[in-house]
Amino acid sequence: MSYLLPMRKVTRLMAGASVLLAASAPVAHAAEQVVRGRLFLVTGPSAGMSPSKRHVLIYGADFPGTTTVVGDPLANGAMLLVAANGRTSIVDGRGTRRQVSIVPPNPGTDGVMVLSINGGDSYCVPFGGAAGGKIIENDEETFRIAHPRFKECPEAP
Repeated sequence: MSYLLPMRKVTRLMAGASVLLAASAPVAHAAEQVVRGRLFLVTGPSAGMSPSKRHVLIYGADFPGTTTVVGDPLANGAMLLVAANGRTSIVDGRGTRRQVSIVPPNPGTDGVMVLSINGGDSYCVPFGGAAGGKIIENDEETFRIAHPRFKECPEAP
């Protein structure tokens, strides 16, 4: 029910997240910065399908000048945490190499992505719950939230 996320994809994801945050990016050191989310999507295979068909797609961006990147994830490393909460709450992604076990929570209530840069800040992208947003799909195969209204991150799991 899980597969290993190749390290080059994790590196590209961290680099992409840093570029997004840098392009969109108050300067704070060792702080949590909240980034406005756009889309949180978790898809899981139907019964009998390969777990390698799972996908997690998260978009978040702020207005230019509202968030800065503190730290270098490529030089110092980083941790990526993704959580999809609901009837089945799933938290995954801590560490440099992990098996990804994110599936749609069916039904889901909220989701979050946190990128924590070693020696730098953490960047939280919240969806649903206190952050609001519209749940577009919410079944055993797909959990999708778009356009949260507020920048409020949940307590760390």
